[in-house]
Amino acid sequence: MKNDSLQINTKNSNPVFTDVDLASTPNFLNYITFTIKDLLYWWYIQMPIYYLKKLGRISTIVSDQLSIHILIRYFFLPWKRHKAAVGYFIGITTKLIYLPFALSIYLLAISGYSILILAWLLIPLVASLFILISLFL
Repeated sequence: MKNDSLQINTKNSNPVFTDVDLASTPNFLNYITFTIKDLLYWWYIQMPIYYLKKLGRISTIVSDQLSIHILIRYFFLPWKRHKAAVGYFIGITTKLIYLPFALSIYLLAISGYSILILAWLLIPLVASLFILISLFL
């Protein structure tokens, strides 16, 4: 098995940092520039990818726990496979009552996590805006 031992945030793994050479000219401005680029790359590229993967995982878990896919797939099957009219009536009725609750919980979980991702992306922008406002007031 081949094991690539690339470190995160090196010239080989991220082309963003190809212009920074901290070994040959170690001055303070290069360190600050590298730190800011590294922070922005982590904040706006690496972490949103991580959070979007987690959003997919949350979607799968919530959908599985609420059995939404199974209930939609077998919507017209009777309750406990009882082939009489009462079985069909109870099965369809309970699914009609349960599915709106399950879908609302699912949409609430997905939209809540999506709002958290959006808030994560806006935190530096809002903080910078408040800093600028405080400097001029």
